[in-house]
Amino acid sequence: MDLSQLTPRRPYLLRAFYEWLLDNQLTPHLVVDVTLPGVQV
Repeated sequence: MDLSQLTPRRPYLLRAFYEWLLDNQLTPHLVVDVTLPGVQV
């Protein structure tokens, strides 16, 4: 199987990490670097 045909792993890893945080009664936070060019919040 060609690796280019596989779906991205990143969404699955982020979701697993998010669920792990919730399972351990931790509060997930999102940090955004607004000093980078093109970033709008």
